[in-house]
Formats: sequence, C-alpha cells, structure tokens
Amino acid sequence: MSDTEQDILNTVIHAVNMNHKLEITYQNGDPRVIWPIEIRAARLLIAWCELRKSWRTFKLSEITSCEELEDTFNPDEIKSLTSVQSSGTL
Repeated sequence: MSDTEQDILNTVIHAVNMNHKLEITYQNGDPRVIWPIEIRAARLLIAWCELRKSWRTFKLSEITSCEELEDTFNPDEIKSLTSVQSSGTL
C-alpha cells in the first residue's frame, strides 16, 4: 500500500469513527461530499453520496483525493434516508 493510499485509509477510518463528512474525488471525477458509514472487506467504503442522493460503494483504491470536513452527520438521520441498511442490500 502506498503512502497516499494509507493516508486516505486513515482519513476514512477517522471520519467513520467521528461521523465527519468527507469530500472525495473518485476515479478523477468531480469532487463529491459523502457520509462514510463503514469500511467492508476488500476495502470497500459504504457511504451516502450527497451528489447522487443515494447509497454508494467506493473502492478505497479508486479514491484519488480525500479531505475530512468539519461538517458532521447524524447516523440516525441516515436510517431515515432509506431502509437499505436494515434490508442488508448495500
């Protein structure tokens, strides 16, 4: 794992633990703000994407930049966005 990949992983882990939003650039696309929920096997990040207004799965290896924002989100609010979590279809 490169230093950049390790930095991104550390930032994501901290944001997940602190309920901080992240601004990421994914696969050299436009920046987007996400609400990181959890990291799963194979370094997959499950997050609510403000741009797409839906759940997304991001490969950490495809994130080209990542900045932890001071903005936070309420995990309980996520449950009201969709019932996907409880249905296990992420």
